[in-house]
Amino acid sequence: MSAGVILAVAFGFVEMRRRHPLLDVRLFRRPDFATGSATITVFFLALFGFFFVIMQYIQLVMGYSPIQTAFALTPLMVPMLTLSGLAQWYLPRMGLRLVMFVGLLLISAGFLWMRVLRIDSPYWDMMWPLLVMSTGIGFCTAPSTSAIMVAVPDEKQGVASAVNDTTREVGAALGIALAGSILAAKYAHVITPHLAAFPVPLRAPASHSLAQALEISKTLGPQGRPLAELSQTAFLQAMDSSLLVLGLIIAVTALVIGAWAPGRDGQQLRLVRRLTARRGGVAERDRAGVS
Repeated sequence: MSAGVILAVAFGFVEMRRRHPLLDVRLFRRPDFATGSATITVFFLALFGFFFVIMQYIQLVMGYSPIQTAFALTPLMVPMLTLSGLAQWYLPRMGLRLVMFVGLLLISAGFLWMRVLRIDSPYWDMMWPLLVMSTGIGFCTAPSTSAIMVAVPDEKQGVASAVNDTTREVGAALGIALAGSILAAKYAHVITPHLAAFPVPLRAPASHSLAQALEISKTLGPQGRPLAELSQTAFLQAMDSSLLVLGLIIAVTALVIGAWAPGRDGQQLRLVRRLTARRGGVAERDRAGVS
């Protein structure tokens, strides 16, 4: 992670000094371009982190097959497709700021609501949070991409498209890494103290993941059911932690985006404009003093 940050800073430093930069990093000074990029990164972080966690829950706790899991997630498509198709109608009326703020808050609410799931939860307990979350994703998808593309001139549309794709890839990678790390660490922390009753050679594999624990439980005879229930309970606690962290990240991002993004009139909030204008004035005075 630190190496990636260093490389990103070095890339920006080099591009700032090129006459014809591959990516003009000054574009991120534009509120619409910056908030569009940030929104895509964060909700792809959340979405792929969610997929990493929830697919394991559906298959290993609820007992669905892979094809049943795919059908179980189909409610995500309806709000996403509908709201993406209607973006040209509601975006001019609501403005980028309100759309991004509401969309991200709905995603966060869906994540936090998903924490009600238990071992014996019916499908409907998962479907309603899915619909809330996918409604938020539908609000964010098309407007955030549009904000990136509209912010650059026609001859730089290729650059804008590349930024749009890169933010998705970066967000997805970060989401899987973050959710996976929390899930694995919390699962091992919860289940390890309860494995003393099981044979020593089985304890380490059972503490690695729910999938391994369930495979081991099939070979233990009467002891298999307690191990399966114990590992599923530990997984649920770990899933709760992952969803909580992702939900809070999205909620904080919603507040930041809500403050920074331009509104229906294309302007940022008055307080933000004053702060940026004051900072720009200080920078101009500093440059004048140096010269």
